[in-house]
Amino acid sequence: MDLKPSVELFLTTQGEVQEKALRTLLGSGRAALPPLEAALHRTEPKERRAALLALRRIGLQETVPLLGHVAQFDADPGVRADAGHAGGLRVGVAKGHRPDHAGEVGDRL
Repeated sequence: MDLKPSVELFLTTQGEVQEKALRTLLGSGRAALPPLEAALHRTEPKERRAALLALRRIGLQETVPLLGHVAQFDADPGVRADAGHAGGLRVGVAKGHRPDHAGEVGDRL
């Protein structure tokens, strides 16, 4: 399944369309990682932050090094802060804690 259209919708829309795209990505699990990782190279900070949110919600420990890299080197301070926060939550997931899934997607961007 090609997840690039779902990633594009998640990064560039709001509301129910964005929520539906996120559900598709979450349901795809590990398969969503490559297109979300590619989204971290987009020029718009809001789109990079959305990709970080999706990576956090998927909750795979293997994304920790990537999030650490973004937290250290992204050009935007907000993206760096979000990546550091997401990386911390990933460690919690590995220890058996679930990240907070409450609220609308748009509220977190």
